[in-house]
Amino acid sequence: MWRFAIAGLLALPLAACQTGKPSDGVIGAYQRTETVRYNKRDYTVSFIYSDSSKSYNVKVRRPGGPMNSGATDRNNATQIAASTVSYYACPTGYRAKPTGAASFASAQWSVNTRCAKTG
Repeated sequence: MWRFAIAGLLALPLAACQTGKPSDGVIGAYQRTETVRYNKRDYTVSFIYSDSSKSYNVKVRRPGGPMNSGATDRNNATQIAASTVSYYACPTGYRAKPTGAASFASAQWSVNTRCAKTG
């Protein structure tokens, strides 16, 4: 009798962890700030999910010195944004892809990304 009770108690949390197939490649409304190391430099990456655009608004800045509006920092910010959202917010089998051009203001880059199915 005890074996069945213990097995039932162990199965309950596992059933709660099961999720269905993500509809739009989104885990859910999500907000996060992380420090990321890229090309031997630290960057602060903040992102939040926008229901209206169905994408993540990602801000990338460099605390060790201001970023500039040049192509190198734009490309780095785009790569960092996509990689960070893919790792922290996209479900398995999805990767973040930029949905438009990155914009620069106040020494930081803004990139909109959306989780898209790979393959």
